[in-house]
Amino acid sequence: MNWLQAPMLLTRLQAVGWIVASVLFALVIGTVMGYRVGTDKASAQGEAALTQLKLDHSTERELDALDYGTKLRERLLIAFKLSDDLQHERDAHEATRAILEKRISNVTKHYRLSLDAPRQPLPACVFTTGFVSVYDASIGLPERDTTHHFAAGVEDPSDTTIAFEELDSGITQADILQHIGQYGKYCLDTTAQLRKVLDAVEQQNTGSK
Repeated sequence: MNWLQAPMLLTRLQAVGWIVASVLFALVIGTVMGYRVGTDKASAQGEAALTQLKLDHSTERELDALDYGTKLRERLLIAFKLSDDLQHERDAHEATRAILEKRISNVTKHYRLSLDAPRQPLPACVFTTGFVSVYDASIGLPERDTTHHFAAGVEDPSDTTIAFEELDSGITQADILQHIGQYGKYCLDTTAQLRKVLDAVEQQNTGSK
């Protein structure tokens, strides 16, 4: 090969080089584009999956909230109904107590020896301090009179207690009936309230199954 053929050879080599470079460049571009397309596709799929997951969680939370709201409304309705029922019972207890209280004066002032006998003034009924002390202690009240007497500095409580408990307390039959009427209403109200609480627990447990 003479020097005249050298430029042509170089031209061919340059052409081959450009072709190889072009092919490599195309491969690089293709690889980069493929990577980007793959990355974008994976990113899009990931975002779609994340969006769907968030949607599923949001839907689940909404369903849970609706279920909780339904149960809460049911329990509130039960509570309101039981509260109304309890108030009706308390009103009935109060009405009964008021009626009985009006009868107190009729049953503590006069008496008859028989149906055809004339009525007579009811003899005085003495309730001793000891009687009242036992009465109060029986319903959970402190024995206030005896405690006060001991606090005054009595040296022999045994003998003094006997004498003190035999004193007239000043409590009348009417006082006893009035008190037992109020205390009876309290017991009935408390029993009704406890029964309603048990009913509420039973109904809520039945509804939650």
